[in-house]
Amino acid sequence: MVLTPALEVMLIIFLVTAVISDFSDHRIPNAITLFAAVVGLSSHLYLGGLHGVGLSLGGLVVGIACLLPFYLLGGMGAGDVKMMGAIGAFVGPEASLFAVAVGLVAGALGGLGLLLFNTITGRRPSHSDTVRNQRDGVLTAADGVFDAVAARQTLKTRFPYALALAAGAVAALVYLRG
Repeated sequence: MVLTPALEVMLIIFLVTAVISDFSDHRIPNAITLFAAVVGLSSHLYLGGLHGVGLSLGGLVVGIACLLPFYLLGGMGAGDVKMMGAIGAFVGPEASLFAVAVGLVAGALGGLGLLLFNTITGRRPSHSDTVRNQRDGVLTAADGVFDAVAARQTLKTRFPYALALAAGAVAALVYLRG
């Protein structure tokens, strides 16, 4: 797969944009992922003809197919799946598999780190704070029940997975250079 420095820069710009969006809004807009996928596909059509666009399309399909089960099970957002597809359009099928693997490991480590941080600091999502404020002085005998609810809410804390996928994409770039 031919990856020019200009394509690498465009991929990095896409990754930074997606990560910023995921951190600020907890979503990656379709316009960003669609534009990146089109840039990846059209660039590889220009650089490698039908063979290049075939590899790019293969990377897009592999990226989406690998993360689609996580979305269908409710563990990942659709924007993350589309982001991985766009990454695949840039790097091709083989490097896309590598990016998915690194991204899943980075995401698992990041999720464990976030869970640990929330547990150690006692930080809870805003929903738990609302429940706690509503019960103050009223249901003090049910503290154990509310703590269990808060623990479940901590496990449901949103995790901006774009950062982990970006780490996978950067690893794929290093792999392709390698």
